[in-house]
Amino acid sequence: MKTICIISAHSSDADKVVSTAMNIKYLSEISDKIVIVNSKEFLDLDPLKNQIEQKYQDVDIEYHYCANLNSLCHGKWCFYIDNFYQHDYDNIILTNDSFLVIKSLQKVLDLHTKTNANMTGLVSSREQKWHCQDFFRIYNKESLKEIITFYKRSISHSGLMEDVEILDKRRFLDSYHACVKAEIESCQQFSNIECYYTLPLSYKKNINFDNDMLQDYIENKDYPVVKVKKLNFSYYKDDYSNELPEDFDAFSYLECNADLPFTKQEHLEQHFMKHGSLEGRMYKKNQELQYPEYLKPHIGGFLHERQIYKNTKH
Repeated sequence: MKTICIISAHSSDADKVVSTAMNIKYLSEISDKIVIVNSKEFLDLDPLKNQIEQKYQDVDIEYHYCANLNSLCHGKWCFYIDNFYQHDYDNIILTNDSFLVIKSLQKVLDLHTKTNANMTGLVSSREQKWHCQDFFRIYNKESLKEIITFYKRSISHSGLMEDVEILDKRRFLDSYHACVKAEIESCQQFSNIECYYTLPLSYKKNINFDNDMLQDYIENKDYPVVKVKKLNFSYYKDDYSNELPEDFDAFSYLECNADLPFTKQEHLEQHFMKHGSLEGRMYKKNQELQYPEYLKPHIGGFLHERQIYKNTKH
């Protein structure tokens, strides 16, 4: 059986470039071909392609470029499937540049092929409604057609055909929520779904940003990824659930976390105390990152490569 891996990318920062390049090691183990669909602004000078070609000369990788629209990953997957895909693969992995692989993904592909599932996800979530998170999913030939048709319909209905660079914050957040809605509802298109890490139904957080759950799954259940966003979060030893750090400024916190839908000081302060400090969100620029001990053995290589990349860029 042949497998193709299609990666949606936007190589705007060192973390995405370095993590995605490092992921090729694991993705090539389970893929006969890898395709990277990057934003067209990187057509003439692609830092991700350059990084990969320095390390992997024997991997079959194809590069394509398209507009960076507010349909995000969904739009780039549709772009490649509609214009270039030859439909000669049994398994199709749709993924993106939002995570670092730290362990083999072979078991996820094995589950997909063994069960002949329409779709197999890496990990579930009950944020809003139950779904398989879509940063890493595997489809078969028939279900690929269905998911691409669904995403195109969602893009059309939600008007997700605008350049991300020209969106104001409100429109960007609206677009993001439309993509999340499509991520959730896309799971309802199939009757035969598998998910390698099906979390307890009582669990309503996101494992990728929950230190207690993430530590357990990495150390005891071979959970194989760390989100890039997590690598930009810190670890707070102090308990800020009832009080703020002395140097906390609400609007600096908002500047560091543009995804937050708040503008009032009291809402930003409450968010940090109830959620942000537990997630490890930064609250000021140039804040020194502290990583939890359980992560350090798994991200040392990434931190080293990131520093080399940044030094080279400057």
